[in-house]
Amino acid sequence: MVDSSSKQLVEPSTESVVEFGRVNAVPASPPDKNPYVRSRADVERGSPRESVDNRQPPVGQPGCTLSVQQKASQLNTGAVPNEPREHSEKIDRFGNKAEADLLHVGCGVHAHEKLPTVFRHNGWREIRLDIDPDVCPDFVASITDMRVISDEAVDAVYSSHNVEHLYPHEVPLALREMRRVLKKTGFALIKLPDLQEVARHVAEGNLDNVLYVSPMGPIAPLDILFGHRPSLADGNMFMAHRTGFTGSTLGAALINAGFAAVMVQRDPSAFCLHAVAFRSRPDEEQVASAQARLLPAPDRSAVIYTGSG
Repeated sequence: MVDSSSKQLVEPSTESVVEFGRVNAVPASPPDKNPYVRSRADVERGSPRESVDNRQPPVGQPGCTLSVQQKASQLNTGAVPNEPREHSEKIDRFGNKAEADLLHVGCGVHAHEKLPTVFRHNGWREIRLDIDPDVCPDFVASITDMRVISDEAVDAVYSSHNVEHLYPHEVPLALREMRRVLKKTGFALIKLPDLQEVARHVAEGNLDNVLYVSPMGPIAPLDILFGHRPSLADGNMFMAHRTGFTGSTLGAALINAGFAAVMVQRDPSAFCLHAVAFRSRPDEEQVASAQARLLPAPDRSAVIYTGSG
């Protein structure tokens, strides 16, 4: 297990040097010929369900009729099942000029506005992965086993409120998978409930009091701790919560999964943790850019966790 350390990043634009430790990372295997999808033999060995064939997509959602091989061909040639590129202008991973691929894990029903603003540029291509075939993802797989995606295939991974649906022993598998599919210059943006803030309300006796109203309806601490109760009552067991994090435990889990450095920022008003996990050691400019573009409050401090040894 890799030890982790942390430090405050108060002013990302200051000239002070941020020192990063090294992580004993396992070298990734060379990418397959197709940069996204492994062979059918690999998929069939213990892999989750394949992408759905011969389904008619709901109105306004991406098509669900492509096989794994067809989608692989489209991805390899630059065509996207759910959203074609509109022009050849390139933007980098933080919104400057370059071309980049985003793996949206646990994507749910397609809606481009669900993505953070930085990923809505035309230069970012969203590749959707979910365990539920009914949401018509590009690939059907669990985030604990994404072998349908090759090593070092994407520039970024986006995970919004799905890691808490795993059992604790599954979390390291999912985080290592996120790291594996990232290019060496890539990063993962992960959002999770902030149990430290939730616990404050529970300690005050407000277990069932409404904290805020979401598109799904009123949300109480009990919903954040164990999953959205109306959804569970309707039989949607995907909505159950089986684990949780504070800022420090999330940072440590990502470092232990092999990420070189992790920035974590709490957003108490939204009861949310935001983490940016770098696959390789970032420089000062990358840290400052990540804080400015990926975290909810660029002017508020974030904690940096680094590997040691």
